[in-house]
Amino acid sequence: MIKLFENDDLYALYKEKARHTLSDKDSSKDDTLCLYRLDECTSGILVYAKNEDAFNALKELQADDKILKTYVAECKENTASELINPELRERFLRRKNTLLQSPFEVKTYFRPFGEGRKAVRCVFENELEKYKHKDVTKRSYLSKIVDYNNGVFRVEITKGFRHQIRAHLATLGFPIVNDTMYGYNNTQGVRSPSIALECVKVRIGDLTISMIENNEYLK
Repeated sequence: MIKLFENDDLYALYKEKARHTLSDKDSSKDDTLCLYRLDECTSGILVYAKNEDAFNALKELQADDKILKTYVAECKENTASELINPELRERFLRRKNTLLQSPFEVKTYFRPFGEGRKAVRCVFENELEKYKHKDVTKRSYLSKIVDYNNGVFRVEITKGFRHQIRAHLATLGFPIVNDTMYGYNNTQGVRSPSIALECVKVRIGDLTISMIENNEYLK
């Protein structure tokens, strides 16, 4: 991993695709002070606290929605996907050209799905009664789509759940490139160990850690 930023309380690393957030199953103490995780198949910025006090302070900020993470996702539209929520997709298509003025929000609960319960499926507010006997998250999670241009999405989240952005974009009919778990139509039949999703910016209070496309990093 590449170090992007460091101060007295925390440091930030860039995680490449096809690499675990934590080093191994018997991870070191430093690994346990990682503020959040990224899926193995994704890349981007990870933030680590330098000590327990800093970690607890960061967790409090995160609980208060004061840590904002920005992701970029390259997507390929799949109008035949069974994961689409038709009403939500229609609203997004009407709004997709005005996102810079007002972000489009996708807010759902989640339930585990599939072999080994490795995937998730979105559960909307009006579906909670239907799934009341299922293992559904106790709270909902929000993704804000702040930009869309020719298949490339920019999405912001504060609190994140496993596969949140992947599942939310799939409900709109825009699975992430190579993400066959969430509806990407892989016509070549070759599975990739990585998908086109990257955490490109993290804002913690007044501190912003970001990166730009040519892999130069900005504080």
